Amino acid sequence: MSMTMAACPPHCTCATRKEEDGGGEVINCSGKRLRALPATPRTAVNVDLSRNLLGPVMNSSFAHHMSSLTDLDLSHNGLDRLLACTLTGMLGLKRLSLRGNKLKEIPDSLFADSDQMEVLDLSDNQLTSLELNFLRHAPNLKTLDLSTNKLTTLELGARFQVPKDLEFLDLSFNNFQKIETGAFQIATHWNDGVKRTLKLRQCNLNTIHQDTLSKIPKLRVLDLSGNPGVPVGTWNETISELPTLEELSLADCEISNLFPIFNGINTVALKALNISNNSISQLRHRTFANDFTLEFLDMSYNDMTAITAGFKQLKNLEKLNVSHNVLSQFKGVNTEQMVKLHTLWLSNNKLSGEDSVDVSEFNLRELVLHDNLLTVAPLPANTSILERLDVHSNRITEIPQIDTARNLQYVDFSYNNLKALQAYLFKDAHFIKVAKFSHNELTSVNDNAFLPQSPLALDLSHNSLADLNTPHWIATQQLSLSGNHLSSFSPSLFYGMKGIHTLDISRNKLVSLHENLFQHLDTLVHLDASFNQLGGTNKDGAQEITYWTRLFRNLASLRTLHLGHNNISKLEPDSLNRLESLETLYLDHNKLATIYPILFRDRSDLRDLDLAGNPFDCSCNLLAFRDWLSRTQITVLGIQVVGANSTYNCMTPASRKGLHVKGWTADQFECNQSTFYLIVFGSLAVFLIIAAAVGVGLLRLYRQWRAKRKEKRRRRARILRELEAVQRGKYGSDREEELVLVSREIAAEIEDALERKKTLNQKQKGTKERRGSYIPWPIRARKGYKRAEEPGKTEEDPVSTRSWGDGLDRRDRKEAPQPKNDDHSNWLHSNGRPTGHLEKSPRDREMPRVVKLDQHYPYLVKEAVPVAERVEWVPRPRYQDERFVYRREPRPGQAQYPPYSRDSAESMGRQAVWTTATDYRPTKYWTLPSRSSREEVRYADDPRAQGYRADQPYQGGRPRGPGGVRFEDPRYYPEPRPGSYEYWRRYHGNRSLSQSHLVADYSDDGPRDRDRAQRQYESIDQHRLGQRSTSQPLLAHANTSGWL
Repeated sequence: MSMTMAACPPHCTCATRKEEDGGGEVINCSGKRLRALPATPRTAVNVDLSRNLLGPVMNSSFAHHMSSLTDLDLSHNGLDRLLACTLTGMLGLKRLSLRGNKLKEIPDSLFADSDQMEVLDLSDNQLTSLELNFLRHAPNLKTLDLSTNKLTTLELGARFQVPKDLEFLDLSFNNFQKIETGAFQIATHWNDGVKRTLKLRQCNLNTIHQDTLSKIPKLRVLDLSGNPGVPVGTWNETISELPTLEELSLADCEISNLFPIFNGINTVALKALNISNNSISQLRHRTFANDFTLEFLDMSYNDMTAITAGFKQLKNLEKLNVSHNVLSQFKGVNTEQMVKLHTLWLSNNKLSGEDSVDVSEFNLRELVLHDNLLTVAPLPANTSILERLDVHSNRITEIPQIDTARNLQYVDFSYNNLKALQAYLFKDAHFIKVAKFSHNELTSVNDNAFLPQSPLALDLSHNSLADLNTPHWIATQQLSLSGNHLSSFSPSLFYGMKGIHTLDISRNKLVSLHENLFQHLDTLVHLDASFNQLGGTNKDGAQEITYWTRLFRNLASLRTLHLGHNNISKLEPDSLNRLESLETLYLDHNKLATIYPILFRDRSDLRDLDLAGNPFDCSCNLLAFRDWLSRTQITVLGIQVVGANSTYNCMTPASRKGLHVKGWTADQFECNQSTFYLIVFGSLAVFLIIAAAVGVGLLRLYRQWRAKRKEKRRRRARILRELEAVQRGKYGSDREEELVLVSREIAAEIEDALERKKTLNQKQKGTKERRGSYIPWPIRARKGYKRAEEPGKTEEDPVSTRSWGDGLDRRDRKEAPQPKNDDHSNWLHSNGRPTGHLEKSPRDREMPRVVKLDQHYPYLVKEAVPVAERVEWVPRPRYQDERFVYRREPRPGQAQYPPYSRDSAESMGRQAVWTTATDYRPTKYWTLPSRSSREEVRYADDPRAQGYRADQPYQGGRPRGPGGVRFEDPRYYPEPRPGSYEYWRRYHGNRSLSQSHLVADYSDDGPRDRDRAQRQYESIDQHRLGQRSTSQPLLAHANTSGWL
């Protein structure tokens, strides 16, 4: 049960000890770089403050209420001085570690309140001497470690008088050089019932006085290794004085012969002897007495070439270590007496051949034969008690039959020449902990090789395996498949290994891993997939964003993940979200150019991170990672190395190549994304607003154009319907009327002309309806022609007094010619002066106004109106090449109105003055009456047609024609007298019926300049023009004359 967060010090981990272990709180603050003592709770019994920065002198003391504290670790804190009050109040302190500091002295009263002290570790300091009374308050001291200091004098003295139950004293790695007679004199007062251990390793001893060590009661273990200067005779005298000695170490003392050391010693109860790292070549006969009870003999790292007769006396020997010698065989009579031998180390010798080793007579539990030249593994006859078999680093090609080794727990056949593993290798084994077959030449492994009980740890690394089926390795917890030729795994390969916690698939040829490969490995703790070709792709080689997330989705217990030396180029921020317990992550030597710190944001347990050797792109995308490196608490391995040896250097862009990933800087506005986004989105918003405004304007214009077009089509259709109705006689058959037809081809031109007139009328403000106007007549164009008298005109015509351009839009004003000044000509006419010098022929005009027809329309009135058959239009040849314009204000004759009758058409046809069929020219012009009118002929003083504005409402119940011109009652004009001016002007021009319907507001400013329509029509060959259309009476409009 863990402590509450309020009681646990910051940056420390706390836990509660079980009641059977004494209870209390355990606080671990190791390696937190603390500079002051943390506030610890009253119930703390174990406090670990090692590897911090509390030195050189602790600037605070422990709380006086820590009376329950039993264990305190202050090692490796750089302390060079201790205050006498440091441990004040620690009444229950039993174990104190001050190793690895820089202490030069120990205060006398340091342990004044700690009389329960049992273990004191002062090793690895700089002590040169010991105070006489520094242990006077430690009567219960049992273990004292003073190794690795700078002590030069070995004398326990009175300082060791109080701790009479001292069991373990380590004075190794000091510089004593000699042991005087009275060095351990005080030990004679120690309790006799305590077995003691004394270690004097590597103290540069060259002299040991006789009876010096014998004063230590019950000395059981003596370690004098690493003192090559002691004479051989001294060893014999020292050992013979210690009848209770059980373990002796004389390793690394440059001994070449054991016989002088143990010669004559019969009373020693020695059980373990370590004489390794010497120069012994043989064991002479009777080196050890017959009653020697030696059980363990370590003769490793010597120069022995054979097992000699000296081993015959070792009948009680149980463990023999002769490794790292030059033995060529181990067999014969010299080994037959070691019947109790159960552990044999023969590694690193020259053993070779099948008969070089004979262990058949031994009941071995542990056999170690690694690093020899064996081709067959030698086994004892009785393998039922064999627990450990280590034959690695030999030349074995086949595994022997060890199926009867029921107690086998460890087997190592690595570094051999095995080709395959057969089925049921350990059939009778109950519990195999470790099975190693690495560094062989295995190409196949039988699926039943490890049945019925698979090893807990199985090593098949560094072989030639290219494929694995679904093995029955149910009990395996650690599996290594590293260093093979595996390119893929079956999704069900680890299906039965639900208890596995360590998996190594590194150094293969894996390109991708199936997303369900680790689906059932919810207990996996360590995963190593380094040195492959993994890049976050699926089985088809396509990059997947969620690949790592789905692959690790069930690995909540994973603590260590190795993905170094792969082809990983990108990790999504949620790639490690499912790895809740991750502590160590290796992503070194991949292709990660950009790393997102959010990848490690929720990894509270992550302590070590390795990202070395990646091609970092030190651009704006790496700014967050650079800043994260300076504030993270995670240990980034190798990040502190700078310069040429650094593995955290920028690769791109070229301007920053070689810079440290923490040392590069960006330009002021290079990575200011907020400003960039503001400019981009601001510009986009302005563009959208402008586009919206333009779009709205265009939409409105489009809607207006569509409405006008729709209205134009509607009006055009209405006109065509009316004209077609007229043709079909829809206006009634009780009155004979002459009808004028308009073909469908000219309907569009008619509509354009009407629309243009409507626009002019709308823009002409204040225009009043002019009545009493007249119908203009076509004459030859002559400049300055004498203005005719206008009978019936009572006031000045508004048209003649208007300024140029009134009522015209911009386009019409641009095309319309400016009026010429005819005031001088008018003055001459009014005063009777001659004007002949002002007259010129049409061809002499500077800008003649020529009106042409672009095509000839067939005469369609004949079939519909029988009266129209009297008129035949034949152009006069002599006028084909002449050009005509419409004079604005000619003088018409007086109109006379015949009596109206039901058969008006017949009565009109019987008039004596009517045009005959042989005349080729019309003699009368009239306007059509309303189709629904039954009134008598309305006599009017004004013979000119009455025009109405198109926007005026419907008047009088009479239908309107195109452009709003209302059809008037029939009227005709008398035949002029032959020879008169009117007669000449009427019949000396190639005129059409439509010319009589020009509107009254036609100005008298002379011919207009050519507009676009006129210039277009002038390009037509005049000789190809035929008879003029009869639809021209409907084009009687101010602007249509210029258009025609």
